[in-house]
Formats: sequence, structure tokens, C-alpha cells
Amino acid sequence: MKRPISTVEHLTAPPNKTPDTKKAAIPMSFARFRAQLHNSSDRRRLYDRINRVAADSQRDELLIMAQRAEQRTH
Repeated sequence: MKRPISTVEHLTAPPNKTPDTKKAAIPMSFARFRAQLHNSSDRRRLYDRINRVAADSQRDELLIMAQRAEQRTH
């Protein structure tokens, strides 16, 4: 049975030897996070407007155009 690592051992152990090592999340700047939220809300708003179009053929064409535009930006 393994004994628990004490805090001193945990702090002095190499990072790859600790049992609870996880990948560090890449920090995102606030401006980038805000821009990402803004883009996703714009995308939702666009698709909501497209779904309100009455004619099926026009709606399908607008969906295709929106998807192509997304592929160009990503």
C-alpha cells in the first residue's frame, strides 16, 4: 500500500513525479475571451435570423452561405 505524499515531499518532488499532475490550461486574455463570446453570440443571432426566413429554398441557401463563411474564418 502506498503511503500518502507529505506536503514537503510534494513540493520538493519533480513535477512529473507527483501523482496529481495535470496539464496546465493555457491562459486566455480577457480581450480574446470577450471577442470569442461576442463572435459566438453573433453566430447564434445570425442562425436565428436565418431560421426565421419563411421560404425553405432561401433558408437552405443562407445556411450554406453562413457555413462557408465560417469555414473561411476558421
